[in-house]
Amino acid sequence: MRVLVLGGTGSIGSAVVTELLKKTHMVTTLCRSNSAAARARELGAAVLAGSICAPADWVDCLSDMDAVIHVATGFGTDAADVDRALLSEIFKHAAGRARLGAGGAAPDKLRFIYTGGMWLFGSRSAAPHAETPYQASAPWQWAADGCRRVLLNPDIHGIVIHPANVTDDEAGVPPILLADARAAGHIRMPISEEATWPLVRRDDLARLYAMVLEHGAEASVHFGVSEAAVSRAELVRRTALVTGLAAEVRVIPIEVWQLRYGEWAIGYSLSQTGAPPADSAKPRLP
Repeated sequence: MRVLVLGGTGSIGSAVVTELLKKTHMVTTLCRSNSAAARARELGAAVLAGSICAPADWVDCLSDMDAVIHVATGFGTDAADVDRALLSEIFKHAAGRARLGAGGAAPDKLRFIYTGGMWLFGSRSAAPHAETPYQASAPWQWAADGCRRVLLNPDIHGIVIHPANVTDDEAGVPPILLADARAAGHIRMPISEEATWPLVRRDDLARLYAMVLEHGAEASVHFGVSEAAVSRAELVRRTALVTGLAAEVRVIPIEVWQLRYGEWAIGYSLSQTGAPPADSAKPRLP
């Protein structure tokens, strides 16, 4: 397939691009800077100059694409506005694409894979499923709204993927734990002793995106989970192993991380469980 990846040079996106190229898809990445373009070419992808902040400048290029994978998030205070405008432009293009085919054989719908996240379901002891209602906190409400828009739009082949907390390749914990521990000189976490985090490895998640691209049904929902419920103690142990710091944790209010990293970091205060994968070395397709 001809696939445009939004966010294709980021941590998750670069893994997705690499996996798609291994499967011989024709991959293009949206790049807003020369450094991002250089990284995309290094991965082996073609480059489309542009930004998710100005989709009108490049959305017509989707006429040459079979699919879009959206793994880009700005994490800024304007993230909600940027994402809403981006979806609106893509949906407008998809509607025009459908009208062009109305007089004859209808063209294939644009496959659009949108990234939600386990955080949209709030703290919970049971694994969410496709019908679980969202309980997103205010900083992530826009993403829950985006999921609904994608799944309900009849002009696209819309699919949603909800990743668990994505881990660092070496440590097996979310990178924020390593960065914060190194900056503070000790391990800090905003969760209680009883809390658990579902985790997903980048390579597992990349394989899930590729599988869903090729086989995912329209309006389907998928969860990316490598480890269903990792304890705080285990997260601390892994962080200490990589950083060389003492395997001890200081519990902090989530507001400390929000002030340092942004309001979006509220997701790290959640205690969650993901559906146990049938094979821990492979992504889960519900």
